[in-house]
Amino acid sequence: MKKATDLARNIITRYGMSEHLVPRIYGEKEELVFLGRDIREQRNYSEKVAEVIDKEIDYLISEAIKTATNIISNDKVRLEKIVKHLLEHETLEQDEFVKLVGEKKEQSKEKNTEPTK
Repeated sequence: MKKATDLARNIITRYGMSEHLVPRIYGEKEELVFLGRDIREQRNYSEKVAEVIDKEIDYLISEAIKTATNIISNDKVRLEKIVKHLLEHETLEQDEFVKLVGEKKEQSKEKNTEPTK
């Protein structure tokens, strides 16, 4: 959950992808590049903005969980086929994968379409 939270926080505070905040960087990090970690973060925003950031993080994570749950429930049969194959063979090549689950709808449409003259 830590990685999901860190990613959601970066999406909002570093990449400006929020519906409720203007695109800018929130918080400034001083990094020790050679150690690959942050030493501290300086807040340059108010408590009110911090609350909005927290709500946005909660929203992104809960939406991601809903999306993952829907994908798993909608494709449960396909996922079970993949699991069974992997338990028996340990690997799965692309052609085997296509046989198990089929091609993407977009790809099969493209293959059936002829170029316009």
